Amino acid sequence: MSTYEAPLKDMQFVICELAGLDQVTALPGWQETDKEVVNAILQEASRFASEVLTPLNRVGDQAGVIWKDGNVIMAPGFREAYQSYIDTGWNRLGFEAEYGGQAIPSLVGVFRLLSAHPGSDRGLVAAWNRRSEKEISTKNGGRPLDRHNESN
Repeated sequence: MSTYEAPLKDMQFVICELAGLDQVTALPGWQETDKEVVNAILQEASRFASEVLTPLNRVGDQAGVIWKDGNVIMAPGFREAYQSYIDTGWNRLGFEAEYGGQAIPSLVGVFRLLSAHPGSDRGLVAAWNRRSEKEISTKNGGRPLDRHNESN
């Protein structure tokens, strides 16, 4: 069986030194993200990749994907791996806490691990929020939504 070990030192160097994590985390809203948080995320993503995803390589190569009666049938284990990705919150990592995320800068990028269209999920949430706020504002007598006031 093949093994995978993420190049954590290289990833940490790129995020922290080349991309300038310190400059990003100095911006409003990102102050709680620091090198220790990023390192913990990268280590856990590495564990997920090596323990959950890597074992699927051989199965995926052997079984492949089947198109049958208009349906896609994934190789055994892929559905469970994706469910684990969802259940452990990787798909929401970059979202704000109010949406179940940790507001991690997209610079970290590991939360896009299994996304078919990276960034589209974030765009959908932003579009939904914009539409919802317009509807609430209309119902609220034209006043903008005050997220800190529950009486809106």
